[in-house]
Amino acid sequence: MKKINVKKLICFILIVSFALSFTACGNKEKQITSLEDLKGKRFGVQSGTIYDKIIASTPEFKGAKVNYLLSSADALAFLMAGKSDAFITDAPIAKSLVAQQQGLIILDETLNSTEYAMAFNKGDELQYEVNAVIEKFKDNGTLDQLTNKWITNPAATINVVQQTWAGTRGTIIICISPDLEPICYLDENENPQGFETDLALRIAKELDYKVKFVSTNFEDLLGSVESDMADIALGAVSITDERKAQVDFSKPYLDASIVVVVKDVNAENAPIGDSLKNSIKKYFVEEDRWQILLSGITTTLELVIIPIVVGLILGTGLFLWAYTGAHIPAAIGKVVSKFLSLVPGSTWLLFVFYVIFLGNNMSAFIAALVAFSVSFSMDVYGIISGSINAIDPGQKEAAYSMGYSKFGALFHILLPQALPNIVATLRGPCIGEIKMTALVEFIAVGDLQTNSDIIRSNTLEPFLPIVFCTVIYALIIFIATKIIDLIIRKINKRVDDEALIKERLLEGKI
Repeated sequence: MKKINVKKLICFILIVSFALSFTACGNKEKQITSLEDLKGKRFGVQSGTIYDKIIASTPEFKGAKVNYLLSSADALAFLMAGKSDAFITDAPIAKSLVAQQQGLIILDETLNSTEYAMAFNKGDELQYEVNAVIEKFKDNGTLDQLTNKWITNPAATINVVQQTWAGTRGTIIICISPDLEPICYLDENENPQGFETDLALRIAKELDYKVKFVSTNFEDLLGSVESDMADIALGAVSITDERKAQVDFSKPYLDASIVVVVKDVNAENAPIGDSLKNSIKKYFVEEDRWQILLSGITTTLELVIIPIVVGLILGTGLFLWAYTGAHIPAAIGKVVSKFLSLVPGSTWLLFVFYVIFLGNNMSAFIAALVAFSVSFSMDVYGIISGSINAIDPGQKEAAYSMGYSKFGALFHILLPQALPNIVATLRGPCIGEIKMTALVEFIAVGDLQTNSDIIRSNTLEPFLPIVFCTVIYALIIFIATKIIDLIIRKINKRVDDEALIKERLLEGKI
């Protein structure tokens, strides 16, 4: 069988993916110029926002279909790929998108206006101190200065105020959405930037607090303060009556109109070769973004290797405990395995992070390690148990008659026979573990997928990040499969060699 040239295959996937993407983008369609043109059309909407309600209440959008997406970058990719006809966002964010991404226009008609505010857990007294500072900033012009700095007249390079104050009152945790430039976002070095981030730091300085920022998807912002995982949540959060029932809001500090972004079908596409070259330069080379991707790959490998090692130890330990005849480990294995079989991986991850670690400042990375380790340990427990139990009971009885103890029979007679099947069966869970790592984007762990999406939101490069992640995950799984197959061959060879030796001993040839 002819061997696959992995390098050539990767290059082929990249070129074909870009050719298809630009071919799709190049299809001519009627230009959308008004709200009336969007009747019955498809909208991309960021999950957790108020935009779906605006679509439902706007007569011009009657019959519209709403696609819920995790981020504004996803909404952009949906639009550029022709999967939607428009997406709705706030004017400052829309202007930033259009300035950075060729082929987008903002419709002249606005839909509504909204007020931004910080969110606090119900009854948190910190909000009163923050409100006092917001009023002070309104009176002394600080809010106007920040609005001009980040929104009205931004410079080419701007940064938030640095934390040089003492912070004698301790540290407050602020949860942010990472992709809402220029309101609130992470830059290429994963440093929080934006109008609201700058405002929050200046408020903390006034109150003499240090600030620790954590990021999460927009739809999880309010949950972060409700669960006491953060003191404040911000990220272009609009004040609504429904949200007021969940959390308390600070005084509003910014008004923004809500607008519709559509494709400019008359925009000229660059040649595919030039577009691919520019995309690679922007995605990998500029501002050393390859280092962010390398960090993401490293985190992804950690999220694979550590849970597999821990899961092997925990699963094997649970089996050995159950093998003693104790009922507790068997019950644990049965209940937890059944529970995990009924729950999607993303739901299990969110359950660990938001429910099991409720009110705990446990990092998202540790929560992911716990979730994946428990999940894999149950696979290990089930596979070892099933493989051992599948062996003819007579083997165990024969071992006892030869003077082996219960565990002696396990290690010398049963386990050697079951080991090839155990390793072969574990291949599936190991590959599944690699695929599961992509889910940590839900809790904002900086893995390959998350870091790639951060760059995607900063560069507004809709296609290359997806292709890159696809290729890297395929490579990791390809290599992992080869390693597992090698281990299986080694074990099978050893088992065959030992069987041959025993056979020759019985025949008297050795």
